[in-house]
Amino acid sequence: SAKTRRSREEFWFAPGVGLVKTRSSGKGTQVLYSYKVDGDEDGTEAKRDNCRINANPDQRDTDRDGQGDVCDSD
Repeated sequence: SAKTRRSREEFWFAPGVGLVKTRSSGKGTQVLYSYKVDGDEDGTEAKRDNCRINANPDQRDTDRDGQGDVCDSD
């Protein structure tokens, strides 16, 4: 009797990359796709976004404290 090989698809979060979908089978693992995480949808991926909860496409940080003006209270 022939063995049936099954593949398994998984989603996982890779730091610095974002969400990744892979397919594993007896032949190895293949990356189906990945995309960078941008929770506030301002066009800047989360790891480089200076205000991750509010959209700030220009990433302005007037006082240069590392926190974008949109999120900065001082």
